[in-house]
Amino acid sequence: MSRVSRDPCVVAILVVALLALIGFWPTYFAKLLNGTVDTTLLIHAHAAVQVVWLGLVAAQVVLAATGRVALHAKLGP
Repeated sequence: MSRVSRDPCVVAILVVALLALIGFWPTYFAKLLNGTVDTTLLIHAHAAVQVVWLGLVAAQVVLAATGRVALHAKLGP
């Protein structure tokens, strides 16, 4: 088992991302993939911003955990 996979911050962000995917799968993501989602542009924009934000948080955690602090600092505070 690698050092990164044992890091509690990496585990926590992966759990958060998985819970978000599971939680929003039936009402948004599954319908989006099937082409049956019926919602406003505002909801799509909100979903896109949240997915990008969660991805950036996950990237920051992994970069810090793997010692790539310079890229971590360059990506954001």
